[in-house]
Amino acid sequence: MADKDMIRRGNVLPTMNEFGFGGTKLGDAVAALPAVTPKVKQLVWDAIAERVQEAVGFNAIYQIRIGTDGLVRWQGEYMGVWNDAASVDDAKAVCQADHEARILANLDL
Repeated sequence: MADKDMIRRGNVLPTMNEFGFGGTKLGDAVAALPAVTPKVKQLVWDAIAERVQEAVGFNAIYQIRIGTDGLVRWQGEYMGVWNDAASVDDAKAVCQADHEARILANLDL
């Protein structure tokens, strides 16, 4: 996608043209802006107990628990179900993917 296409998707250029700013220095400056690609920040994990890590996401609190038997489980507070994972890194990856999906689903790109 070209930079101008990304800007047009935000309705900036059509609105500027509608109000007579197209083809002006201001309009040209807006048309020259780089495309903005949203990037979701990584979850920040905190150890809240010896075998429990927690991260606050978009409308969810994620937890990872490591059982005394080594079993790794994760959940998002809004889910209420504990899910098994092969490792802590796998659990974090699933939580991150869920976090990103929830945010991106609310953007109108």
